Amino acid sequence: MAEVEYKGIKVGGSKLLIIIPFIGTIVGGLWGGFELYNRLLLAESKLNNLQPAVITAEMNRLESVYTVIRDDLQGDIDSVNNRVDFNATEIVQANDELSTLLRLTERMSGSLDNVEEAVAESLDLARDVESDTSETQREVRNDVYAMEN
Repeated sequence: MAEVEYKGIKVGGSKLLIIIPFIGTIVGGLWGGFELYNRLLLAESKLNNLQPAVITAEMNRLESVYTVIRDDLQGDIDSVNNRVDFNATEIVQANDELSTLLRLTERMSGSLDNVEEAVAESLDLARDVESDTSETQREVRNDVYAMEN
């Protein structure tokens, strides 16, 4: 098996397989600790730079903006609700008028059918009268010719 000797210390291969990851773990832990410490220092500097008066003023400004927006939105919502109610009423009235118009149209359609039948009967009667009149006129003409001759 392979052995490494350094300043009189002999280390075998199996021990190296244990020592090298252990050293890597220690180095990684130290590096992570330094990174954490650095981030804590950055956070501390940011906290030291904060000014409570500025934060309070910004919170008050945001609250006033929130109040204005809420009131405006409530007004808009009320306006939309009123419009929806008005439109719903208009739609109901339009539907009622449409129903009335449909009923009147159906009645007029029935009346038109009756008028068409009456006109057809009148035309038939007029044709019959014309035919009878033409026939009577021929008979009278024939009688007049017969008397003249």
